[in-house]
Amino acid sequence: MSISLSRLGPGRRAVVVSVTGPMGLRLAEVGVFPGAEIEILQSIPFGGPVVFERQGFVLALRRGDAEAVQVREANP
Repeated sequence: MSISLSRLGPGRRAVVVSVTGPMGLRLAEVGVFPGAEIEILQSIPFGGPVVFERQGFVLALRRGDAEAVQVREANP
């Protein structure tokens, strides 16, 4: 079962299931594509960005863009 990236809290690890919308190509260019493992670092409240790490790189996505990224929680 997949959920939106914006719904995960800090410290959670996830695997990207799909990326939709206009950010899909841009996210693929920075390594966020189906099968990629990410770790949530921060989820800024009140509509702020979601900050996550992918292979040593720290990325921040606007909450609306994070809604377009479907993930499933990674096994611990």
